[in-house]
Amino acid sequence: MLTPQKSAQVYRATLCSPPCLLVTNTSDIVAINYTTAAAHSIISGLTRAVTIDVHFSLGYIFWSDVTEQNIKRFHIDVASTTTIVTGIGVCDGLAVDWRTSQLYWTDTTNDKISISDLNGNNQRSLVSSELEEPRAIALDLDNGLMIWTDWGVNPKIERVSLTGNQRLAIVTTDLSWPNGIDLDKGNKRIF
Repeated sequence: MLTPQKSAQVYRATLCSPPCLLVTNTSDIVAINYTTAAAHSIISGLTRAVTIDVHFSLGYIFWSDVTEQNIKRFHIDVASTTTIVTGIGVCDGLAVDWRTSQLYWTDTTNDKISISDLNGNNQRSLVSSELEEPRAIALDLDNGLMIWTDWGVNPKIERVSLTGNQRLAIVTTDLSWPNGIDLDKGNKRIF
């Protein structure tokens, strides 16, 4: 969800009046005005976008294309799209650390979770063992944690520090296909 900040002027003119929600329908990234429920496409003609995240203050929208098997970045101020990560498998989850300008993503083809800067440089694998189908990902920046779902034969939700240490399975029972994840940081809950 986008909320007002200093550089919101461009967002108000281009996307919607904050707060607004960005979603993908695989071929478009759509802005939905939270107040009016009005929706309009802001990026169209995509091959198969499945996950998105935003770096609001820099004016970036990131998404993965599971057909092209890459990650792209749209710069809203200049309406420019750049492919920043290539040569990956299917990326079903990505998250932006807006504090340190890092991008995290899952790769269900190669069973790993990787990290890079916002230009796709300095890529490295953060978690690459004991993953079956890493899917959704969320960041708890206040506690320095990355939390993800894995919907393999033994579905689970795990967490690890943002540096890749202290890995812990936090939910291992009563899961089928944990497909998405979100955090309620105020109430310390995972959805």
